[in-house]
Amino acid sequence: MGSDDHEPNERPAHAVRLSDYGLGETPVTNEQYRCYLRATQAEESAYWRNPRYSDPMQPVVGVSWDDAQAFCQWLNEGSGQNFHFTLPSEAQWEFAARGTDGRDYPWGNEKPTKERACFGQKSSFGKPALVGSFLNGRGSFGHMDLAGNV
Repeated sequence: MGSDDHEPNERPAHAVRLSDYGLGETPVTNEQYRCYLRATQAEESAYWRNPRYSDPMQPVVGVSWDDAQAFCQWLNEGSGQNFHFTLPSEAQWEFAARGTDGRDYPWGNEKPTKERACFGQKSSFGKPALVGSFLNGRGSFGHMDLAGNV
């Protein structure tokens, strides 16, 4: 985890042992989050009704850490699954994004391109891509959208 080649707060690179865990293939979508809002009457995020951020297949944006925790708790209570839904730790997310070979990006060490990730947009008019739109940006474990987008 970490890197000796990048920002000082990533140094030093160090070994971390992780227990088995699962990670969703894509970020949570607005449609998935809408189910939670309807079931719980939780408050909408500040961007919920903004057309730039409200497509059902865009990643949900503008939720706080507490909102995300509440969403995970709702999943745990209603999913009937045998595992516990949580937000990934920094180490879990980094392992999913960098793979077993410590790549710089989920797809490898090549710089981002518009075929691999949603990036480089102007904040005044850009918007998140639909989840899973960048097949060339898929990580070594099959996850999507671990770089770029939101």
